[in-house]
Parts: sequence; C-alpha cells; structure tokens
Amino acid sequence: MDRPSVEGKPQFVVKKRILYRKLKTKSGVEYKMQLVVPVGLTQTVVALAHDTLLSGDRGAAKTLRRVQQGFYWPGIHNFVTRYGHRVICVREMYQK
Repeated sequence: MDRPSVEGKPQFVVKKRILYRKLKTKSGVEYKMQLVVPVGLTQTVVALAHDTLLSGDRGAAKTLRRVQQGFYWPGIHNFVTRYGHRVICVREMYQK
C-alpha cells in the first residue's frame, strides 16, 4: 500500500494497523507522515496543542500549524478555528 504519491496529492498509508496521511514536504523531496485522528479524539489533540502551559495561547493559525505537524483529519482547519473561538468566548465570559 506504500506507493509514491501523485504530485501534490496526499495518499493514505496503513502501517502496523494505524492510518497515516503521507504527503510531500514543501521541498518536494521528503515526505511527511501525519497520523489520521479518529473523530472522538480530535478535541483532545487540539486541547493538548492549545491549552497546555508550554503552548501558551498561540492563536488559531499557530495552533493549526502545530497540530498539522503530526496529525490530520477531514475538516481540521475549521475544527481548530472553532475551538479557538470557543476558548475566547469562555475567557470573556469569566472576565466580566
């Protein structure tokens, strides 16, 4: 199942019964592997990237980049953006 990917198109690869998304890096020479996250774990992945003490409040774009370094799921961009907006709303609610 590990075939070369078509130019600019990611492919999905199963290794040791785990699904990954494989795509070329910007250099076009190397490949990047992202773990495909099940729906039930997406919030946990974003929370770890956004809410931990070491991450600080990075904003949606930086949190998205951080998550995409190792993970993928359909709709990842919208999910991370909505997560960030919910965090802001909760903070504003408690600051009043």
